[in-house]
Amino acid sequence: MTRYTFFLGVVLASTLFTGCAKVPDTLHSPAVKISIDIVDNKEIYTLKFTGGIKNENSGYVLKNIRGTVVFKEAEKSSGLFSRIKKLVPFIGQPGVSAIPFEIGIIPPFEMGIIDFEKGFTEKEIIPLADLLMINRDELVKNRVADEVNVDGKNLSLSIDSFSKVNILNLLKEKVHEQKK
Repeated sequence: MTRYTFFLGVVLASTLFTGCAKVPDTLHSPAVKISIDIVDNKEIYTLKFTGGIKNENSGYVLKNIRGTVVFKEAEKSSGLFSRIKKLVPFIGQPGVSAIPFEIGIIPPFEMGIIDFEKGFTEKEIIPLADLLMINRDELVKNRVADEVNVDGKNLSLSIDSFSKVNILNLLKEKVHEQKK
């Protein structure tokens, strides 16, 4: 029986270390700043977003990560439908604004930074400013809103595609490139 237990332990350990890469599913320290700029004699509301996603894989580098950050109303219900929505993030909730992003590479246990700017019209920015509890009068008066830390309940992260590369293979490739 001990051989069987040992064999089962080896199989489970090798599966654990060679299994699938964990996909980032949480935004770390998301923050937003909105400013008003004049472009072609029109007011453009520029949203600047920063946040991080962590590669929690010990043996894999994540490359070419493409995804979407969705600003949404916080969930109010705790019933069965809200539990289903957690499994399928966007079901029944269109979101206030969805913004795509790309990150080139995230090494193991490192944080990849999502950093983007997007321009909005006044009509488009109003629901987002309301969601983030930004005072519109102060925004118009000062032409900029202070940076706001976004509550995770008002965000969804969707990773649409990525590739994983074994860290040892990547390091071998880099060594061969340097030798050339």
